[in-house]
Amino acid sequence: MSAMKKFFSWLLAFSLTMTCYAQNYSLQNLVGKWESPDGGGIEATDTTKIFLVYGTEKKPILSYKADFSKSPCWFDFVVKDGDKNLNLKSLLLFVNNDLLQWQVFYDDVRPSGFTNEKGDMVYLKRKN
Repeated sequence: MSAMKKFFSWLLAFSLTMTCYAQNYSLQNLVGKWESPDGGGIEATDTTKIFLVYGTEKKPILSYKADFSKSPCWFDFVVKDGDKNLNLKSLLLFVNNDLLQWQVFYDDVRPSGFTNEKGDMVYLKRKN
């Protein structure tokens, strides 16, 4: 990656991070249906009922821990996959009231900020 491209990636991440920090979002802002272009996403009927959605599947998030004092926000959750529970760590950033940047990590290590090195990054739009 060129130095210029790295700089602009950093600048975008920095400005998005500052947006989340300055606006003081909470779990209540997550209530609603959030969808990626490929149909995956999150659906929260309230702050206690949150679902992971992909394709035609809708799996309840069994438990979660959210820390909105961090920027990007830390959102870790457990979802059942077959006969086992998956513990996933993620970073969540409210770009604005209708757009989320979300990166999910499948191991025990979560970086302090968004990265291209690992994890799955997706943008979710609020659906009416």
